[in-house]
Amino acid sequence: AANYPELVTNLILESSVSFEEWPDRKTRRVARAAFNSFIEPITWGITHQLFRIAPDAMLRAMMGSLSTLPSKSVVEDFSEEERKKLNSLFKQMRSGSGFSNDLIPSEDITSSIVQPTLIIASKNDGAVALSHAESLQRSIASSKLELVDTLSHFLWVGSNAIQEKRIVADFLKIK
Repeated sequence: AANYPELVTNLILESSVSFEEWPDRKTRRVARAAFNSFIEPITWGITHQLFRIAPDAMLRAMMGSLSTLPSKSVVEDFSEEERKKLNSLFKQMRSGSGFSNDLIPSEDITSSIVQPTLIIASKNDGAVALSHAESLQRSIASSKLELVDTLSHFLWVGSNAIQEKRIVADFLKIK
């Protein structure tokens, strides 16, 4: 959006990290160890196996880092279909160099974004602090911040996910 404004008419940022420090130092150290190019396939291989062996326990464990709410209540709120989709997602997930790239600071170009921008953040996001959404709103001139009461970093699942869908549809003027 900043580099090629002619190609982007609207921008939606959900559960987004800003240019503030993220993650914290401890998580950064663990991520460098667990997701370096040699260990990353092993990390995800173990994760995939654990999801096959104990999907409910693993889903609760993952939600523990993705929500500020008790993970048990978050998972219990998911429909059976949502649980299956999330388990399937985690059984296939790979980060490649993505997580490692996230740890490398980059230049903040958000002040160059001119498109109407919708920023959506969950009040219960355990992965990305609300301060990131607020920082993005301050630095993107034509932005609007919407806080939703969804259950976790994954705004699109759970009983309150309809909030996110309505806000996006309204922003894009979809009926």
